[in-house]
Amino acid sequence: MPVVEVKKGGFFTGDYSHFTVETEIPENKEKIKVLRKDADFYTLRKMLKIVHPFMLVPPLPSVKKNLQTKYIQKRAKQFQRFMQAISRSEILKSYRFTVDFLTIDDVKEWENVVKKQEKVKFAKEIKDIYTTEG
Repeated sequence: MPVVEVKKGGFFTGDYSHFTVETEIPENKEKIKVLRKDADFYTLRKMLKIVHPFMLVPPLPSVKKNLQTKYIQKRAKQFQRFMQAISRSEILKSYRFTVDFLTIDDVKEWENVVKKQEKVKFAKEIKDIYTTEG
């Protein structure tokens, strides 16, 4: 079962949930864990659709802010299915942004990657669609 943690927001922000995404690197069996918010999954999907417009990108559940335990666990399972579907596609799973999504655990570094990636409106050049294989 996916691990979910509800974080208390500050004075200007509301409460939010963090989902733990765990990935195993096949070469050395090392496990990497990163925390991602709901919005991160939607950003990943949006970027996959922009850079690979002719591929089927798995769907995500509709956006709702409900922090009840039952609802959060259901969303965690849906996010898990989304990531499993991406992992079945060599192209989607090797896309640089997907790899960053799964491996960058520093929050500030992740936010910088997202800001940089969101500037891409569509794949204009080959460098925009690099995968880990080149």
